[in-house]
Amino acid sequence: MAKVSVTYSKAAYRRALRDPRWQKKRLAIFTRDKWTCQQCGATNKELHVHHLRYAPGLEPWKTPAKDLVTLCRLCHLSTHRRPKMKP
Repeated sequence: MAKVSVTYSKAAYRRALRDPRWQKKRLAIFTRDKWTCQQCGATNKELHVHHLRYAPGLEPWKTPAKDLVTLCRLCHLSTHRRPKMKP
């Protein structure tokens, strides 16, 4: 089977995150992380799945579980607001 390269616009990526295959993966990550923010330990807040790294051309649901982590909304926002470190 040929490998398909995928590039998403922001709008298309948001649509992809509503795909049932992503929703299944998302629930698996929440379950693995015991429905707990892995940064602050919250269990009673809105939870997000954060991509630790993005693999170019990979559909969101094909992201390896090791590259995904459960964060509460506030920790997720703070993670994205941190300055990026230059290599």
